[in-house]
Amino acid sequence: MLAKYHAKDPKTFDVARRFSRLRMPWSEKLFRALIDADIPASRKAQAQLALAEDIKMKGDLPRLLEGLEPARRKAIGNLVGKETGAQWLAIDPAKVERQAVQLYQEAAAKYGKEKFGTGTVADHVKSALFEIQFLSIGKTAPEIEGEDIDAKKFKLSDYRGKVVVLDFWGNW
Repeated sequence: MLAKYHAKDPKTFDVARRFSRLRMPWSEKLFRALIDADIPASRKAQAQLALAEDIKMKGDLPRLLEGLEPARRKAIGNLVGKETGAQWLAIDPAKVERQAVQLYQEAAAKYGKEKFGTGTVADHVKSALFEIQFLSIGKTAPEIEGEDIDAKKFKLSDYRGKVVVLDFWGNW
């Protein structure tokens, strides 16, 4: 009903955005309806980016669930229901990631110059694609070079295969 009767209302996007973080089954459909609606380009851009983020988060679900203890995974399954939990585990992360990348690229192509946050849609897309490529679960981290607390130079790749905790800080 929101998509059909209230797509032009700015509050509709706000509601969809809030609920998309909860993985509501209707959020994707609502974002697609907003993209197709007769609304200003700036709002279409926001809907396109929100849809891409929604799809990206969907692709993270199986990896996140697989990393949980069985008891915690069962508790989440009880919370969302067995059917939804099974659907989440059946998601093909690579396929969903490709969909998210395509949506981000379309957003940059169509709305790249639109303002978004402190920059433009193109700026946001560049950052989001970097995150997907290098910072997503299961991806190889980008090379980091620096000095440890004893001023000894190191590269992150020197620790490949080991558990590493990076703590970035400064004394400015």
